[in-house]
Amino acid sequence: SLHTRLDSARGGVNDVLLELCGAEYTRDFGDADSPDIGRVGALPEECDVACFARNVKKALGCGSVRVYGEGKVKTVAVLGGSGKDLISSAAKAGADVFVTGESGYNAAEAAAEAGLCIIEAGHYHTEAPFTAFFEKLLSYSLFPGLPGWFPHRKHKRHDKLVLPLWQKSRWHTKN
Repeated sequence: SLHTRLDSARGGVNDVLLELCGAEYTRDFGDADSPDIGRVGALPEECDVACFARNVKKALGCGSVRVYGEGKVKTVAVLGGSGKDLISSAAKAGADVFVTGESGYNAAEAAAEAGLCIIEAGHYHTEAPFTAFFEKLLSYSLFPGLPGWFPHRKHKRHDKLVLPLWQKSRWHTKN
């Protein structure tokens, strides 16, 4: 699998993604190669997949999401990036909906026909929120006691991580 250890790590990509989806962690899911790569969680209340998809779109800052299937959802499975190869594992884990970056049209349609809703939010949008979390973690670890974190961060998009350099008693950024 092309996924990284940050996908399956506690506090990693999929934990952040699950939290942004508004679900409380219940268990891991995966395949034989990576049995704990994805996350499964429960929503506080059952809701319609269309309503849930709007919430995911807003939470991840997507311009749009692609939704396959319909119905009520309560149990959410997530996998940042490409989740096509783990659709059946998400279904076996008891998910009502699988949030991933990419799943492929045919695989998503087949999953929806089998009763698993799929929300494709884009590869970038399902992994980028982790960078803000990781940036904060590094800041607190490397620069304890400084007010805030990375005070001259120029970019709001998660993919434009700017690390500060200490020069002449001022914070500067390097592109």
